[in-house]
Amino acid sequence: MSKLPVCPSDAAVLRHVARRLGLRIGFPTDADRTALPHVVRYDALSRERMGDRRFERVYRAAIDAAERIAGRLDYLAEPVSDGRPVVVGREFRFAS
Repeated sequence: MSKLPVCPSDAAVLRHVARRLGLRIGFPTDADRTALPHVVRYDALSRERMGDRRFERVYRAAIDAAERIAGRLDYLAEPVSDGRPVVVGREFRFAS
């Protein structure tokens, strides 16, 4: 009886590729936030407040601006919650 090779899941393959490229994976940690201390906060940037179409357009523009400013790996975008599981905005964090 021969053993079949183990096939990694799609998620495992993506995690491996992301690590090799130096991309952040998973949820941001306190260390990630400490490394990126400069914050730009968009208090109203949420799908709930803006609706789907407008949110997608504005969020994509904010991501594009962050990439132009800091490059692909030197920023972090994360949702801001109101203390409940409701997203009320976004924070973009930068190293400088």
